[in-house]
Amino acid sequence: MRQSIKEHAVAIALLAIAVVGLVLAFCAKPEPPVMPEAHQHSFDSLRVTAPIYHAERDTLIMRETTYVARSVKAHDAGQTARQQADSIAHRADSLETLALAANDSAALWHATADERKAEAERLLHANDSLSSAWLNEHLARIQADARASLDSTRNVALTDLNTKLAADVAHDRDCHVLRVLTCPSRIESYGAGFVTGTLAVVAMTR
Repeated sequence: MRQSIKEHAVAIALLAIAVVGLVLAFCAKPEPPVMPEAHQHSFDSLRVTAPIYHAERDTLIMRETTYVARSVKAHDAGQTARQQADSIAHRADSLETLALAANDSAALWHATADERKAEAERLLHANDSLSSAWLNEHLARIQADARASLDSTRNVALTDLNTKLAADVAHDRDCHVLRVLTCPSRIESYGAGFVTGTLAVVAMTR
């Protein structure tokens, strides 16, 4: 009689332990999934280098913006100088026509020469400004190309990591036992094993 009571007490205790274990297993906060070491290394590298990437990208954008502004300013200055040179050339042509028709044309030829000199100076300034505009535009393109290369390199790394992680997720979702049953989760495996072991002990004590 006492042996039977003892056996039932053991069975009840084991059942209580099983219930408590299941409650703790299902109510406890699940641990974050463990990423494969190779993927974790890539993820950590991308995270650590993110501030450097953003800083370098911002620098390239700032330089590109500066060069573009300089190019636009120089181009406008060149266009203005060219327009001024055209206006001076028109006045010089008029003076030259008058000088050819006049008997005493020394003063007119002198004035014409002054206008031609001013025209040449304006044309030289226009050429310098347009050359500066081209140079700054070229430098801006170099910065833009460097930024595109930087973005492309990082995007390739991110895409590669995302592809590998997506493949791992798809593989985990496709996991089956004997090609029929879906693979249980960690908590489900623990709970099922605990319950099975407990029931086996209870059955043996009867």
